[in-house]
Amino acid sequence: MERRSCADGAKGPRAYDFAVVALADTPHGLARTLLIRRSTVPNKKNNNGELVREVAYFLCHHTPGTLAELVITAGQRWMVEVCHP
Repeated sequence: MERRSCADGAKGPRAYDFAVVALADTPHGLARTLLIRRSTVPNKKNNNGELVREVAYFLCHHTPGTLAELVITAGQRWMVEVCHP
């Protein structure tokens, strides 16, 4: 697990804890990785109303690269969702 900033937000860098799990490559030669992002502080309520750290998962198909590139791409997810409703 590694703490990184995925983008700048209105209140400064958006830092999360990230982990990667290498999966089998695709038949077309792309690397396949499970990127796991966890918030650094409790920020979401669970079914019991308790604050917990939010966890998000990204299944990434990509040319071999670094964790930094996957983290930056995951940080741009919101912008993509806004532009393509």
